[in-house]
Amino acid sequence: MTAGLEVEGSGWIRSTDVAAWGIPTDELWTIARHNLRRAQPELKSAPAGHFMVGDVYTASQLVRLQELITVPEGGLIVGIPHPAAVLIVALTDSASLGNAIMGIVVQPRNTGLFDSMPLPPWARLDNTVLWMRPDGRFEDLDISNVSSDSAELAGSSRFMALVARLGGLDT
Repeated sequence: MTAGLEVEGSGWIRSTDVAAWGIPTDELWTIARHNLRRAQPELKSAPAGHFMVGDVYTASQLVRLQELITVPEGGLIVGIPHPAAVLIVALTDSASLGNAIMGIVVQPRNTGLFDSMPLPPWARLDNTVLWMRPDGRFEDLDISNVSSDSAELAGSSRFMALVARLGGLDT
C-alpha cells in the first residue's frame, strides 16, 4: 500500500511505515476517510455526469466516492485527467457509456482542457480512466485509438459483459 501524506510538505506512506506504526489497516483507512471529509472538493453536475474540482489532492477523494455520488447498478466511469479534477459518468445505458467516452476520454485529450492547470512537482497528467464497480472496487480501463470524435475502450471480462448488457459501444 502506498498513499500520499501531507505533513508540512509531501511524503509517502510505505507498507513498512504502516507495519512500524502497529495500527490496523482498516483503522488507517478510517482515519484517511475522516481527513478527506475535511477537504471537501466542489462536486458539480454536468449534462453527462459530474465533475469534482479542488486542490491537487482531489483525486484522492475517490476513496469515498460512494459517499458523494449514488452508484448505479452499472457503476461509474471515472476519469482523472489531473490530480485536481475528477470526471464521473454513471453507467445506465449505451448513451451514458458514449457520454463517458466522449466526456472523459475524447474531449479532454483533444482539447488539452487540463494542460494549463498547475501541477505540483510530484504529480503528472495521467489520463487515468477507471470503472467503479457497484461494489465500490475500481478496475483500470484501457483506452486506445483516440480520435477527434471516438475512442476504443476495453476492460475486464466483467466490464465488457456490462458493455454488452448496456447495448454495446456506439462511440
